[in-house]
Amino acid sequence: ASGVFTVTNNGPDTTNLVVGLQGGNPSQFDLYRPAPPGDCVYRSELGPGESCPQTVLFNPTQTGFWTTTVVVTGNAGTTTYGLNGTGV
Repeated sequence: ASGVFTVTNNGPDTTNLVVGLQGGNPSQFDLYRPAPPGDCVYRSELGPGESCPQTVLFNPTQTGFWTTTVVVTGNAGTTTYGLNGTGV
């Protein structure tokens, strides 16, 4: 299963952009497949008012309940998004 969220730079300046997975079970989630080339994970910055989508794939290798956190870091700070899924 996959989902998409949008990251937007609401500030007046260009911001650095780093997207990653942290904590829990990040090996059960993937930011790169099936992410198209425009996804945030392939960008290093966002200009004022710019947005980018980020695809997250839940691809469990085992059964059970899995969690991780998507971490988006820019000049203004860090935003996190909690993820979870159940492998069957």
